[in-house]
Amino acid sequence: MKNRYLITVLLSTIYFASFGQTYPMETVGSPASPCSADSYTGWVNSTHLSFSGNATVQNLNPSNNLNASGGGNVFFNNTQGTYLQISGFSPSNAPASMDISFDMFGYNVNNLNELVLEYSTDGINYTALPYKRLFRNYVAPTPWDIMVSDPLPSSVGFSNLRIRFRQTTTTQQFNIDDIEANFYSALPIRLLSFSAAKLKGDVQINWTASSTDEHEYFSLESSTDGRHFTALKDVNVKGIGEFAYNYTDRPATEKTFYRLKMIDANGRSTYSQIVFIQSSDLKKQLIQNLYPNPSREVINTQVLAERNDKAVVIVSDISGRIVLNRNYSLAAGLNNCSINVSQLNSGSYILKIIVDGVTETRNIIIQ
Repeated sequence: MKNRYLITVLLSTIYFASFGQTYPMETVGSPASPCSADSYTGWVNSTHLSFSGNATVQNLNPSNNLNASGGGNVFFNNTQGTYLQISGFSPSNAPASMDISFDMFGYNVNNLNELVLEYSTDGINYTALPYKRLFRNYVAPTPWDIMVSDPLPSSVGFSNLRIRFRQTTTTQQFNIDDIEANFYSALPIRLLSFSAAKLKGDVQINWTASSTDEHEYFSLESSTDGRHFTALKDVNVKGIGEFAYNYTDRPATEKTFYRLKMIDANGRSTYSQIVFIQSSDLKKQLIQNLYPNPSREVINTQVLAERNDKAVVIVSDISGRIVLNRNYSLAAGLNNCSINVSQLNSGSYILKIIVDGVTETRNIIIQ
């Protein structure tokens, strides 16, 4: 299974300025062979939670997102009505709300309703709980993506709560993994807005927050990869009430991620949503990202196109012999090009991408 130690801070949004308890749910482990969720007994968290459904537990297609480590997952074939249901929630403190996060593979970027996330308090009537890609604003879709739901209504009780993933399509297949429930309790400090914008060569970070104690403060943090953050500046609240704040940063890298840590008078903290700034120099590069590298099956390249175009992807060995040649259609913006390298021998190779006469190369390793 994957290491999800980051997910709590990534999922705390401005909707709930809060501190929380993360409740790991679907921890499949390593099934010996595919079987239904109803019959599988290897759920790591089955002491507290109950799992049911006709979705398949399997040990195929391990995820490969930013914090993946592989392992079992839950598979929905192209059969309408396939489902996984989880119940038995018991947060240690009565939360103000809860959202659901999970990893997802094989979805339609333009229609997330093909696999519906629902909740129920009686097991009979279900209400849809919308979800979206966590990194939807600045990272192109990848084979495995982190999804986060809207918060449940505060009126929903947890004693009989159950959530359900239900397939509505007959043409699409899905895998999900690392489902977590994130419970939130209200903090005295409340974030109302948080944004970042380019200002000549600098970045202007702006936020508005409501405070109830003069001892509360903010810690502005930055990152070059959206995962590992370091403190940039501590800012004390201006007083009790609603105030606007700003900070000017001059980033040293082409990509910079920002988040705001909010600390109340008792030392409790929560995080804002993550915002992203990309310098103008970055737009000159064709290859924005390349992962996983090394790989033994698929390498994904995120290619930036100024307009609708074509890309030629060439892989050659260290002697210069071309071992793979593929063409891809590009839309204006970021494009994800998946390259199947499973048929190549282990070793070092050179990946070349050509778009409109511009060529970029990267070194890749096939395991």
